[in-house]
Amino acid sequence: MRQMSKKGKIVIAGVLGLLVIAIVGTTIAMLQKKTDPVQNDFAGAAVNIGVIENGKDTPLEDGDNTNIYDSIVKDQPVGKEVSIKNIDSAEYPTTDTYVRVRLVPIFRNEAGETVPADMSKVSYTYGDDGNWKKEETAGGETYYYYTRALAPDDVSGMLITSVTYTGEVPEGTTFELQVLTEGIAANQKDSLSAWGLSGFNGLEALV
Repeated sequence: MRQMSKKGKIVIAGVLGLLVIAIVGTTIAMLQKKTDPVQNDFAGAAVNIGVIENGKDTPLEDGDNTNIYDSIVKDQPVGKEVSIKNIDSAEYPTTDTYVRVRLVPIFRNEAGETVPADMSKVSYTYGDDGNWKKEETAGGETYYYYTRALAPDDVSGMLITSVTYTGEVPEGTTFELQVLTEGIAANQKDSLSAWGLSGFNGLEALV
């Protein structure tokens, strides 16, 4: 099968998410800038999380959150390793944190506009860390939860190791995978209720 031209390069964006308790309201707002650290509404608890990609030691920062790969080809997996880190520092000490992730795939044209495509054709190869579980909401979104709290400076196991598009790739587009993250302090009673959860037992295992 013919590969796409360089216009069809795959662009996979990992977005540093520093949200506490608040659900993502606008995707674009999260993608355009790195959010400053946020103080948790629970007393004394600080949350600061970031995306670790492809085995790197440090979380992604502004201007460094886009990886460019070879041309994307139908049915051909492209490497994409995603983990989440609880970022601890002397200036901003954090607490044990639960994290969840939403993966948002997008095709864009040269003008940066979203191009309609069948995103049900996007599939992921998951990592082998059994702490990752998923929930599919009534609105059609999928959230991935790490069911073990991340201690300060701890890094989760890999959520995914590659991404594949099994449909027809729109001509003249780039593919973007946005990694949106949220965190909640884990050492507060009923903290998961902010995500509508009483625990992780009802979540699905990744397959």
